[in-house]
Amino acid sequence: MRRKDPLEPLVRVRHERVEKRTLEHGGRARESERRAAEAHAAELRRKAFEAEARCEQVQERSRLTAGSARAADLQQAERYRVGAGARVKELERRERAATDVAQAAAKDAEQARAALARARADERAVERHLERVRREAERAREAVAEEAAAEFTNAVRRGARRG
Repeated sequence: MRRKDPLEPLVRVRHERVEKRTLEHGGRARESERRAAEAHAAELRRKAFEAEARCEQVQERSRLTAGSARAADLQQAERYRVGAGARVKELERRERAATDVAQAAAKDAEQARAALARARADERAVERHLERVRREAERAREAVAEEAAAEFTNAVRRGARRG
C-alpha cells in the first residue's frame, strides 16, 4: 500500500486552480479579440461613410461649378451634408464606445493572464516542495538501509570472529 503524501491534496487544489484560471484566461482572451474586432469594424464603418460623404461632396461641387445644379439640388446637398455630419458624429461615438469596451476586455484578459501566471507559479512551488520532500525521504530511506546493511555486515564480522 502506497503511503499518501500530505501535500498531494494541496498539489491537486493548485492544479485545479491552474485549470480554472486557464479556462478563464481563454474565455477572456477570446472576448478581448472579439471586442477588438468590433472596434476595428466600427472604425472601418466610420471611415467608409466619411469617404462616401467626401465623394458626394466632390460630385456636388463639380455639378455646382459646371452650373448644372439647381436650387433644389443645392438644398438637398445641404441637407445631406448636415445629415452626413450627424451620421459621422454618431459613428465616431459608436467607435469610441467599441474602443472603450475593447480596452476594458483587453485589461480583463491581461488580469486573467496574470492570475493564471500566479496560479502556475503557486502550482510549481508546491510541486518543487513536494519533490524536495520526496528526495529527502528517499535519502533518509537510503541512509537507514545503508546503516542497517553496515550493522548487518558488522554483526556478521563479529560472528565470524567469535566462531
